[in-house]
Amino acid sequence: RDDCVDAREPLRSQQRLPERIVSFRAAALVFVTAQHVLRETARTGQLRRVGVRLANPGADRATRAHPRLARGFRSRAERFGSGSTSADGTGPDMLGDVAGTSNRLTAADDAVHPATRSIAVADWWSSYFDDQYLREYEPLFTLERDRQEVARLIEVLGLHAGARVLDVPCGQGRHAHLLAEAGFRVDGLDLSKDLLARARKRGVGPSLHYRRGDMRRMPQDWTNRFDAVLNLFTSFGFFADPADDRRVLAGFARVLRVGGTLVWHGGSRDGVMARFLPRDWWETSDGTVHAQERHFDSLSGILTVESRWSGAVSAGSREHRIRLYTATRLAELCADVGLIVEEAYDGWNDRPLSRRSSEMLLLARKHGKMRKLPARAPRG
Repeated sequence: RDDCVDAREPLRSQQRLPERIVSFRAAALVFVTAQHVLRETARTGQLRRVGVRLANPGADRATRAHPRLARGFRSRAERFGSGSTSADGTGPDMLGDVAGTSNRLTAADDAVHPATRSIAVADWWSSYFDDQYLREYEPLFTLERDRQEVARLIEVLGLHAGARVLDVPCGQGRHAHLLAEAGFRVDGLDLSKDLLARARKRGVGPSLHYRRGDMRRMPQDWTNRFDAVLNLFTSFGFFADPADDRRVLAGFARVLRVGGTLVWHGGSRDGVMARFLPRDWWETSDGTVHAQERHFDSLSGILTVESRWSGAVSAGSREHRIRLYTATRLAELCADVGLIVEEAYDGWNDRPLSRRSSEMLLLARKHGKMRKLPARAPRG
């Protein structure tokens, strides 16, 4: 198939990349994003021109700090509602020293190329994961962090050398590549042509294959093939119909062997809501200023994130939407398809999940056939 990589090609080593130029997957698309930036800036001071501080934002703390930047967001006030803070009013606010650049963000909405206009349709995910996505989230992960995460995956999975692993969606292959180097047979599936091109450029070979496809409809010949399936960085909850999320989990269960493990990593609705961050901004290595405004609908569980950017490379705006889950609800959905959540961690850390964990890492084991959902009682 033309969407498969020639397995006969020997695995090529990746050229050494600058530590900051390593992109990551969608999940971090929730504002786990800003929390990582806060932590990493405090730890390494790597982000240029971004002086981060924690504050107890009032109704318009960010507005007072950068009125011209906030003006662009105010034009969307009716759609997003007023900026909110955490439940106790003490959520973190990321304030950057971007004086002299906020006006570029405000002006960006008036001169946006058609290809970068706001994506407000239900299938935003079909075109979102492109070069702009890689630029926007560039500062959040280093190659060192990728290796730490892969080491953690190897630790929690406890697989033998040569075990078969599916990374879906695999993005630009930052985990798949390292897992193949560690001795596993890895397949990566993703819908994004741009990210798959990056993954294939990084390296392919007999133990590493990439395929383009929709995670709701994985190949039938993958049934019962894998010892582990990885769904990382909130690469879940993309679809407008919640039934599609269950369909994705059912697909994971189908391609796993009995006894195989699903590793699910992403935002925890409980923790994200406990420390809700309505807006923040940062600057990437090419001098582009990025800003995000977020709105959460408690009834649907949908987080809407509007991104705006302005720099020498491009300027524009768009939005994406993700359905957030609690660990409880996700465990119920897994059980419906024959996957039993046996372990729950506070993100990549070796400590139990708590109600304030903004990320969660769940391990679910395949124990047999999918459980049928009970029939609905007739309405009388």
